[in-house]
Amino acid sequence: MTKEIITTAAGLAGLLQQQRQAFAAAGAVSAAERRRRIQTAIDLLVKHHKPLAEAMDADFGGRPKGYSLMNDVLGSLTSLKYARDHFEPWMASEPRTAFPPYDQLGAQAWVMYQPKGTVGIIGTWNAPLFTLFSPLASALAAGNRAILKPSEVVPRTAQVVAEAVAELFDPLEVGIVTGGPEMGEAFTAQPFDHIVFTGSTQVGRAVMRNAAQNLVPVTLELGGKSPTIVARSADLATAAFRIAVAKATNAGQLCVNRTWSTSPASSSRISSPRSSATSANCFRAWRATRTWWRWSTPAIWRASKPVSATPPVQAPASNARRHRRQPAGQTAAGH
Repeated sequence: MTKEIITTAAGLAGLLQQQRQAFAAAGAVSAAERRRRIQTAIDLLVKHHKPLAEAMDADFGGRPKGYSLMNDVLGSLTSLKYARDHFEPWMASEPRTAFPPYDQLGAQAWVMYQPKGTVGIIGTWNAPLFTLFSPLASALAAGNRAILKPSEVVPRTAQVVAEAVAELFDPLEVGIVTGGPEMGEAFTAQPFDHIVFTGSTQVGRAVMRNAAQNLVPVTLELGGKSPTIVARSADLATAAFRIAVAKATNAGQLCVNRTWSTSPASSSRISSPRSSATSANCFRAWRATRTWWRWSTPAIWRASKPVSATPPVQAPASNARRHRRQPAGQTAAGH
């Protein structure tokens, strides 16, 4: 089969049919074959990490390359390497207890794990590599083949990924298609053996509706509402700093980013007029953090040495002990 980037629904249907035929003809997928496929994905990201970071920078209109390397490239490599190093025990059958009356007849029972076939993986724009290659790690470890569909919102990144996949992979093992919403609709209407989608709740409903026509099982990773709960024992300056850093990460575009905050209504530290000094200090911490993050983000990713301190936050004398400043490495919020 020629290595080409497919952009039509007819081409997608043909590729899926060929993959399913190859899967049926090949039979059981050995551990060595699974490891080779995973390693090919690892080699792809290592070889093309620079053009991928540059493409994401261009698509985002200015995304720190350090963040792209950390979140998308290294994040994907972590999933792939973990799967490569741990998948063999996952292949083993697991014994089960035979149920009556067959247990009285000498019957044995076990669960045998087998690959499904071809998995369709639809990525999203805010983590354009991670949402493709992290699910791909699981699909390949399980012995499946895959067809990737990058987000059309990041066209430069999608093109680099498509060219890299076409260069290093046999399309009968891992293929790729590109296109806009029309291709996305055609993609989810295909009779895959499983579909993985990352994106919005609204589009997730459409994916499930289309997949249901062919009784295709789906895995949906959808954005939602993520609260931050500030407890009575919280240090408000530290909480404000962490919330602000998390909110600024990836320009706020994270599936689990904070959308609202809540605190105990009975907490005098937060809700009582007597806590005005504490509230003012919390606001100062947020404002200082916002200003520091805005001007320091490029320096953080481009500096040869990691930034080791945060800007000073001035606290009222009465609250100086309560609101101690924390080093940046201890306060940064995670994905």
